[in-house]
Amino acid sequence: MWKFVLLKLLLLSAKLLNRLLNRLFDYSLFSGSRLERENASDYKSCVHRCRIRFRAKLGELGPAFMDNFLLTHESYDHPDVLFRDNVTLLTVTGYHALFVQGPEGFNFFGSKESPFSFITHFEFAQHLLIVSFEQFLEISRRDVPKPSANLVFISMTGRCGSTLLTQMFEELPYTLTLSEPDFLTTMIPFQGHPHSSEALVQNMDQALKGAIHLMCKDLKSRRVDNIVIKLRPVTVAITHQITQVCPQVRHVFLYRSPIRTVASYVTMVQSFSPLLYQKLFWPRGFSKMYFCLVPEGSDKQNMLADMHQKSLTHYDHVRCWTELVLAHILPCKEYRAKGWVDIYPITYENLTQEPHETMEKLLTHCHIDPIQASHCARALEKDSQRGTSISQSTLAKSRKVHFSPAELEMMEGLMAAFDFPELEHWEDIFD
Repeated sequence: MWKFVLLKLLLLSAKLLNRLLNRLFDYSLFSGSRLERENASDYKSCVHRCRIRFRAKLGELGPAFMDNFLLTHESYDHPDVLFRDNVTLLTVTGYHALFVQGPEGFNFFGSKESPFSFITHFEFAQHLLIVSFEQFLEISRRDVPKPSANLVFISMTGRCGSTLLTQMFEELPYTLTLSEPDFLTTMIPFQGHPHSSEALVQNMDQALKGAIHLMCKDLKSRRVDNIVIKLRPVTVAITHQITQVCPQVRHVFLYRSPIRTVASYVTMVQSFSPLLYQKLFWPRGFSKMYFCLVPEGSDKQNMLADMHQKSLTHYDHVRCWTELVLAHILPCKEYRAKGWVDIYPITYENLTQEPHETMEKLLTHCHIDPIQASHCARALEKDSQRGTSISQSTLAKSRKVHFSPAELEMMEGLMAAFDFPELEHWEDIFD
């Protein structure tokens, strides 16, 4: 928290200093001289390179935007810099595409630096490369080739073992992984999202295609056969659009017992009183998922709208998180049933109880030689979320969650409302 407050003070001070420099010397700390700014409209110099002087986020788990960095101008570069191995896409909004550049030879893939890519991208970036949304679309049309690697996207409910699954893929030879990068997160149509825009809505297909191709670009320094990306949970809402613009992507959906999933979520948030959580966190972020998770053409739109309204006035940890967990399963189930997405559902229970057999079937679906499944078991020997605020050692200190008979009855009612089987038969959701 203190770093975030300090960042805001530094940004305010820099803004005041910048006004003075602009007035006296026609120079900006953030965008350079007048001549540089005028030349930035040229395609050959449309990538604005800024040095990161300080960074902070209000919460470790959230996406990063420009206002999470204290930046100073360095140069305006050719789009070719975006194809360097140590540059990766951070996020795309309707206003900018943000890329981060690490030290020479730095690898933004894998779990060596952190189990989560959104942490690695934020903490290890040295430069922020800023491209206007219009120029980003132009770059994606002109200069971005189709990736040659086999692409696998993992969708999930969250708190379901997906980080473990990603690290099992990481054990495969010539395979790169990313765990919850935010390059697609802000493209999802959150109602009232401050980083959404009409331009993004109108150019969604091109933006999606460009973002995926840039994130999965061919690397110059190594052989890459597979790129496996575990997406943020809410991204399941746009799997059908991803399939339309990038049909070569193989899709996987990981989930586990709804009771265990909700218990894991409640373990994370139970340190907050329901009233405090309802007032501070729920309306600003999580509650908006009710809208963006409505599957296209679904008859559940009114039901989810009613759930959203009730969550704002009568928030309850167990009920609201049960609704969201089931809402994350809904798009996957409906798009698969309609034949829109060839998505392979897999349970955490099967993954951990029968890892070799489960991975053989999964690799076959992903067009990876199933004989390589023997490599994956090594990931089972360690805490997949080590070093983060949601590691096993951290959550073990939290009070264990036990649901009352009334809460279990409520969860059964929600399963029925989503047209899912009873809790006892949750594994039949996709049958």
